[in-house]
Amino acid sequence: MKKNGKKVKGKRGRKPQHTKRDLDIVRMHKDGVVHPRIAEQYGITRERVRQIVAMHDQEPRRIFQRRRRKENEARAVVEARQRKAKRDARLQALSAAWKRGDSISEIADQFGIRTPNAANALISYRRKRYPALFPLRKPWVHGSRSSKKTKAKSR
Repeated sequence: MKKNGKKVKGKRGRKPQHTKRDLDIVRMHKDGVVHPRIAEQYGITRERVRQIVAMHDQEPRRIFQRRRRKENEARAVVEARQRKAKRDARLQALSAAWKRGDSISEIADQFGIRTPNAANALISYRRKRYPALFPLRKPWVHGSRSSKKTKAKSR
């Protein structure tokens, strides 16, 4: 736009000025302070805070939140894998002690757990490794149920 033969720069043509206030607002945004609290501190609206943050080439908070959530999920997956590996190693050690011929009470004392817990852990581990040797349902349970049904039907 020209005025009296001179080119006048309007507000839209200006580059953002990095004032101390704006830099403080951007720093607070990066630190995770919410926009309404920043606005209240500086006496401006939260929309103006959003504009200042956007003007200084900062990503919106939702992008930070998505990135943080993705990092937390990745960290949780890694921790779960580590817990599973630790649990599997302990179960393998329980199984090795059982193969050596140690009794359940000796294994429980060795690993610092109660005897029933050691027995259950050993059975569940062996069931996973050798499902044919450790069926989930006992054959005599099915037989007794089916015999009751057949007796009821035959009457």
